[in-house]
Amino acid sequence: MEKSITVGFPVQECQLNEHDTMHAGFIAAAFDEALGIFASLLSGGKSSVSINISLNYIKPIPKDDTIMITAKATSLGRTLITVSGECILKSNGLLTNTALATFAVVG
Repeated sequence: MEKSITVGFPVQECQLNEHDTMHAGFIAAAFDEALGIFASLLSGGKSSVSINISLNYIKPIPKDDTIMITAKATSLGRTLITVSGECILKSNGLLTNTALATFAVVG
């Protein structure tokens, strides 16, 4: 069975760029948060820190929507955990971003 979680983030006015779409930095932070929570769960609740995150920006994220980030386990080691992620719009299911992140288990 594949392990995964999905976390939702409403797009807020303060996160918009000059094009009225979600700023790339806020998208990266949302991925880091969602994938990091999952890495911590996979490590049995131990602390973990991101050591690498790679994002692909596919489509802009409009204001007045919610992004849904699904994290999936890619590799589970004793000290390193790799997690992939997909971001879709809650309103229509459109894929907007993908990510791959590695976390070090430190706790």
